[in-house]
Amino acid sequence: MLDGARVRVIGLAISNLGPNGIGVRCEPVTAMAPTPSVELEQVSIDATGPAVFGNPCTISVARSHLRGLANQPPLQVVGASAVSVDRTFFDGGDGIQAIGAGAVVHVTNSIITNQTGPDGAFVGGSFGGSGGNGFVFVSFSTVINSLVKCPSGTPACSGGSGAGACIDNSIIFAPTNTAQDTVTGSACVANYTIVFPQTTALTGANNQLGANPLLKSPTTGDFHLTAGSPAIQAADPLATDHLDFDGVTRPAQGTRRCIGSYEFVP
Repeated sequence: MLDGARVRVIGLAISNLGPNGIGVRCEPVTAMAPTPSVELEQVSIDATGPAVFGNPCTISVARSHLRGLANQPPLQVVGASAVSVDRTFFDGGDGIQAIGAGAVVHVTNSIITNQTGPDGAFVGGSFGGSGGNGFVFVSFSTVINSLVKCPSGTPACSGGSGAGACIDNSIIFAPTNTAQDTVTGSACVANYTIVFPQTTALTGANNQLGANPLLKSPTTGDFHLTAGSPAIQAADPLATDHLDFDGVTRPAQGTRRCIGSYEFVP
């Protein structure tokens, strides 16, 4: 996608790419050209390089499945890129990456699993040591078997000159992690979030650290909540998100939403 073009892709599967093959690449021909945009809906990408790459690009991803190799990010944007992701499954790779000045990724109602690369589940920061800021916002999502490695510094989740990750109403669950903390580093803010295991305090409020979220069967890929989960009706009472990963209306019961990508439905 080049020079201000706008492309919408629905129901496409991309696989069997060559070495370091990028599934969807979106960037202008020159630095002065208009920023292109791409919309992906119900798209499945199995890539050997980044599944989706923008430099810069405006990107929308919904109800899709992005899979990457251990050393490649399933989603990577560089420079002044604005990305929104909803109800999407990230499976394997080196995390969701927003790199450089103006790079912002918003992830909601999504599942992020097995991000075993060196950068962890998601990261916002500078590019190649050149400075600049990038942010990843994660809301009402479930992160499984993936560490969150925040950079150093102080994030500015309401704007400003920080860089890092801003997390709310989410579950970060790494039962096989043998370390005491699943979230490390200082440039992250978490609110109304469950993290297991975790002993070190996080910047933010109303978190449940070290609490098992009691997912139905995480070893077989079922991340729904079970009865008694501390995530049930525990989200921010001021939250307005209206659909979960399955398309269930939030809140499913009562007046308060559940933490994570799924509402609890008895």
